[in-house]
Amino acid sequence: MKQAMFDFFERYLRKHQEEYNELPIAIQRKQVDPTFYQGVFEDDWSFWKPKEKTDTTDLDKLEADLELKFHPSIKAYFNSYWFAELAGCIGESRVDLYPVLPDSELDPFASRVKAYVKNKGHKRWIPIGMESEQDLLVVIDNESGAVLIDDHDREEMIPLAENLPALIASLN
Repeated sequence: MKQAMFDFFERYLRKHQEEYNELPIAIQRKQVDPTFYQGVFEDDWSFWKPKEKTDTTDLDKLEADLELKFHPSIKAYFNSYWFAELAGCIGESRVDLYPVLPDSELDPFASRVKAYVKNKGHKRWIPIGMESEQDLLVVIDNESGAVLIDDHDREEMIPLAENLPALIASLN
């Protein structure tokens, strides 16, 4: 996971630098450690760059609350890097994975997972992002680690990648 993310962020930052001659920007969230940001762009927008995590985010309490065990790729995702955006295209899909930000990473994720599990009535698929073109959830099969798009209107799961590192490596 960490290598796939490292490679993605290298490509992402290089492309952003070539196109805009600056770091990427994101809305500065008040609950996020301000040292994550790399300076103010304008108003509530700040520059950022990914940072390799040196601490471990413990998902045990959330797993106990939800009465499930997360697939190892989900744990690796939350324990590799701090980042405000991880997005790109794979095939005809625009994928935006959820950010992992210092001091605020698990609350939004926990809320999304709880709502999804309540809506679906089971714990097989875990939301990890959005497919922006059609406004659909990107989920991880909590058993196999496969990444899919949940097309709730058609009641269909559309395969995206064999696993999360493969998805991240394929984003462009």
